[in-house]
Parts: sequence; C-alpha cells; structure tokens
Amino acid sequence: MEGERFNPTPAMDEDGKEAEDGMYEMARNEELQMGEQEIYRDFASTSGSGLSSPQESTSRKLSMETGSKVLPYMSHSGVNQGSNTSKTAHNREDGYEPAQVVPYFAGSVGIVFFCLLLAGWTSGDGRSIYNVDISGIVANKVKLPDGRHIAYEEKGVSRDVAKINILVAHGFLSCRLAGIPGISDRLLEKYAARVISYDRPGIGQSDPHPKRNYNTSAQDMAYIADALGMGDKFWVLGYSGGGPYAWAALHYIPNRLAGVVMFGPMGNPYATNMTKEETKTIWKRTDRNRRWLYRLARHFPSLLPGFLKKGIVGKPVKLMRQVKKSVNPKDLALLETDKFGENWERSIREAMRSGDTKAWAEDVILHCNDWGYKLTDLNPKPAKKSLFNRIFSLFGGAELPPFTGPIHIYHGAEDALVPLTMSQHAKRMLPQVHLHVLEGHGHFSWFCYCDSCHRELFKALFGEVEGLHELEKSPEPQILAPEVPEAPAYEERTISSEAAPHEDPHVAETIDTATLETTTETEPEGVDHVEVEIEQDSFSSKVETTPQEAEVGISGIGERIPKEE
Repeated sequence: MEGERFNPTPAMDEDGKEAEDGMYEMARNEELQMGEQEIYRDFASTSGSGLSSPQESTSRKLSMETGSKVLPYMSHSGVNQGSNTSKTAHNREDGYEPAQVVPYFAGSVGIVFFCLLLAGWTSGDGRSIYNVDISGIVANKVKLPDGRHIAYEEKGVSRDVAKINILVAHGFLSCRLAGIPGISDRLLEKYAARVISYDRPGIGQSDPHPKRNYNTSAQDMAYIADALGMGDKFWVLGYSGGGPYAWAALHYIPNRLAGVVMFGPMGNPYATNMTKEETKTIWKRTDRNRRWLYRLARHFPSLLPGFLKKGIVGKPVKLMRQVKKSVNPKDLALLETDKFGENWERSIREAMRSGDTKAWAEDVILHCNDWGYKLTDLNPKPAKKSLFNRIFSLFGGAELPPFTGPIHIYHGAEDALVPLTMSQHAKRMLPQVHLHVLEGHGHFSWFCYCDSCHRELFKALFGEVEGLHELEKSPEPQILAPEVPEAPAYEERTISSEAAPHEDPHVAETIDTATLETTTETEPEGVDHVEVEIEQDSFSSKVETTPQEAEVGISGIGERIPKEE
C-alpha cells in the first residue's frame, strides 16, 4: 500500500511475546529450503511506491524491529540466502540509507549496464574531415639488444651539435608522431636541443614486448638513448599517460637522467598513500568510461584488450569527439583547429596501426596496479655506511642512488582528463618536485601549439639564451602533414660509443667519440628505415646535483584539506 512504512515498535502476539520468536522459527526452517533461488523483499518503504493488492497478499508480510535493527519478515517458502546475503531494509524517514539490493541481483544489474555501455562504446566512428592517410609513413627504428625494434621520430639539431637531449614518452592512445606538438625549430636551434619521441612496445611501428613492465620500459629508454647518441645523461619528458614511464625512469635509471619534466601526468588512482580527500576528488573527476577501464584493468584484465578492440580500433573520430565533450573551453578551442585536429587524428591512427590493443591494455593495467615502487622511494636518502652494505656493494648489489636533479610538473588547473589532484599528491609525496599550476588551462592548451608556452618552458628548464626575445615576434608555425621521403638505400649501423662526462651541470651535452661502420645494401622498393644495434651497454653512476631551478608559482599546494568523516 502506498506510503506504508515499517512499524517502528516491536509487534506483539496474543501471548505477549514478540514476533521475533517467529522469525527465529523460520530461520531454522531455512536450512531445509536452501536450494530455492528467490527472495521476496518489501521495497515500498524505500521506493515510495506500493505493490498491487495481489502482490501484497503474497509477498508483503509483517516487518518488525528488534532493538535498533529492522528485520523484514521472510516468506516461509521463498528464502534461500538468510541474513548473510539479504540486506537490511531501512526506513528513509528514520535517517537510514535506502535498502541495498542483494549481491547477485546487483551483479546482474552491473552486467546489464556494462553491456549497454559496451554497445554505445562500440558504435560507428563517424566521418573524418581530414582524410588522413598513414599508409605511406615509414618509421626510423633502433634495434635493441634483445632483437626488438623501436620506432622513433627526431626533431631539432643534429646529434653532433646537440647540447640538450630530450626523450619524449607519449600519452595514452598516442604515438611518436605527437612529440612536443608545434615546437618551433628556431627555439630548438637557440637551445641546441634535440627531441626524440618513440613508440612504446606494441604501439605504432614498435615491436611488442612479451613481458613489459615499468622496469623494462625504463631500460628501453636507456637503450634508445645509447643507440641514438643522446649522451651519458638526457632529459625525459612524459605527457599524460607517459607520466608513469617518466616516474619509472626516475626510479630505475636515475643515473642516466639530467632532469624530468611532465605535463598532466597520470597517477595511480588506487595508490594506498592517498588521503581520503584526494581519492574522493580523483574519482569524482574521472569520467565514466575511464572508470570502467580502470575497474576492468584492476579486476578483469583479460577482458580489457577485447573491450578496447571493439571500442577504439579504427575509430579515432569517435575518440576525438568524446574528448571534446569533456574538456574546458580553452582546450576545446584548440582541438577544433585544423592544425591540431589533423595531426591529432594522424597520431591516433598511427598508434592503432597494428589493430592489436594488447599494448594499450598493458598501459592501463600497469597504470592501475602496483607499480613496483612508491613515489616516496624516490626521495633522497642518507648513504648507508654499515659494513654489510659496503661488502654487499662489492658484489654489485648496491642500489642506485636516488635522483637529485630537477623534477618539474606542469598541470592545468582545469584539466578534465587527468585531475590536478594527482600532481598535488605527487608534490605532497616528493617535496623536491616543482609543481607549476597553470591557471585557466586544461590538458592540451599549454603544451600543444603554444610558442610562448614553449619558450617559457625552455627558459624554466634550461635558463636564458642569447636572442630568445627575437622569437617572441615570430609567426605561429605552419602545421603540415609530414612528408613521406623517398625510400633511400637501406643502412644498418653498428654503434659503439662512450659519452664523456658533462662539463656544464645544467646541460646534458653529448660528446661523440663513436666510430661508425656503414654498409649499404639494396633493399626491396618501399622500405625506409634505419636499424641501430647496440653492441655494449655502458652506464655512468655520476649524478648531477646542482641543476638550475626556476621560481615556481604553486597554487593551493601544502594546504591540508580536512578529511570528511
């Protein structure tokens, strides 16, 4: 009956006994009927609507409260779960939460909702306005010691004159073609900088790694740097989903790094050292599709490649449209431009070239599970002087010293894809991090196609250079599709190099003493790539400890938000 509620006082029978006795009698009869699979529940008190009269006569029974707990009357012939699985029905007006659904029914609802989400996720792609064609793009490649090939893209000055080497880890659903979007060649020349971006294993034109993790990913960075002559120390730039790989480099190869800079880096949403407020804010600002990806990666990782295959392969236009719906106005204005849109679509299509989503699933699975270390492990620690540690170090068991160079994080205050709270958490864990909060910016607007932003970035990381002000009046760069070069003769290089220590502690300078042996062979028409094979792997244990630090405006960091009880 509509509006009917449970009686707040215990009901009494004719003998003056509480009806609770009847409840325990039926509880004993439950053991004889555990094979039945139906539960009759009374939801009128929580849903606000009553059942029809015939239903009331068969399924609505007397509910009674014993002490402070309200217990529903259960049918003598319809119970199979008992009090361990059926949830307590509460009265909304008494200040309790609404009744919860039984577990197996909740699971059914979740499955139905997941199927509906998958149906929407797997809809058509839509029509592209750019007519992007990636069939003619052939990547340069390096050959790693285990035989795998890694595709890379190079921009800036040549290795012979480069004083600053930057290795770029691209974001999620992106590839090496993104690099630093719109970076000016004149700016790179002023700083004698060389930027190399690469495809992670299994993405774009790179070979997959059968057992990829953050440790192997960091070692790949060191191998790429050695193969391409990036010197004894180099910078790592991680954008968005490339952030976890920049953190991995800090942990696993700190002795190879001159510095690290990240833009809107993704953090682990399941990190156990987050505060209650940080966790709540991150999940609140994470969209529905991303939450489903995280949960699948966490609990059903084997299902994730299939889910991604149906949802993203061959559908860059759909992905771009979904991103546009969630970003802030400044990001949206950039995404709607042709110079960004065409290169964005090209990068997505190239990233999905193989059609295999296993590598993308690995990205999400690694991101949402235990990284193998904590951010606090990156804090500098006093050297251990015990005799045991000294003996242990003689046999090669000593750990690498923590990184003491510059770590910069740039994060838009209005980033709708990666919550600012993730970078604020990193700053709380690592006080030495320079956190730049970009007011009014989102996920893309400061990092992509912004000449003034790039000049400010290089000035903060590497200091002033002569003639930098001349670039302020330079026109915006024209963003064109990359030209497909004619296929030259195939070159296989064998490089053996040792980089000299850097004289300037602020600049990662490459001193090339390599000897090159070049052989030219005839390759089938249409093949254009360069293989670089590493003969030896030399690492330096020298760590630069006096980097130039720029003043950083930190907004809202260090203020402890009271936890909600």
